[in-house]
Amino acid sequence: MHPSLKPLGDRIIAYLAERWSLPVALATLEQIPGGASRETYRVRVSVAGETRGLIVRRDPKTSLIDTERALEYQTYEAVHGAGYPVPEPLFLEEDPRFLERPFSVMAEIPGCETQVAGVRADATEDRRERLGANMWMLLGELAALDIDALGVTRFMPV
Repeated sequence: MHPSLKPLGDRIIAYLAERWSLPVALATLEQIPGGASRETYRVRVSVAGETRGLIVRRDPKTSLIDTERALEYQTYEAVHGAGYPVPEPLFLEEDPRFLERPFSVMAEIPGCETQVAGVRADATEDRRERLGANMWMLLGELAALDIDALGVTRFMPV
């Protein structure tokens, strides 16, 4: 972990310990590059002897892209609940006292590569074709979902 991330790591651990009412220890913390609308961090913690991978998405100080964090989080909840391969939403925190700005915490999807360079480096042509086909299939399925049945109209105006 880069030394500049230690204060953030300490605050994340304190937040998680409070939310879970359990001791939490930080194993690793790294910022994931990209993510124009949020600062994104991969966090590994130990909770009750179990290692957990988490993704923390914190609002930036300023942004060229303004997105509604609650709508984003609630959409993840709806899509995850419908069985799609998206991260499990764990916490949406609007109070800036914990990490200086609002943020969300989600379970990391094990083995999920988010960087194009990582996919290219570890993929045969056949695997890249399957990944691409799977991505477009899932996007098509998501676009075809009934938003009323999914519950999206409960929190998002249509």
